[in-house]
Amino acid sequence: SIAALTILTSITGVGTTVVDGIQQIAKAENSVKLITNTNVAPYSGVTWMGAGTGFVVGNHTIITNKHVTYHMKVGDEIKAHPNGFYNNGGGLYKVTKIVDYPGKEDIAVVQVE
Repeated sequence: SIAALTILTSITGVGTTVVDGIQQIAKAENSVKLITNTNVAPYSGVTWMGAGTGFVVGNHTIITNKHVTYHMKVGDEIKAHPNGFYNNGGGLYKVTKIVDYPGKEDIAVVQVE
């Protein structure tokens, strides 16, 4: 969604002005691709983490919901498993940054290492 891309843009530093941000969103929208098999890399980006799910959108960056990050804090270790299944690998990751969307929308960005 545009909200997710806007949050991601502000966290990663892409787009230093509103115009740059809009251009980045437009580029992302033009790059949308239907993923038909999420069990193969690099499309196995849906991840289960702690008490919720999220989408891996970049190196060390997960889009999730605010209700998932409600009790989360920087320094916490979270378990993340691709496709939401424990037997698909994954592991423990340290939370380095949490950005909850400032509006009413239930969306947040979590950065991990």
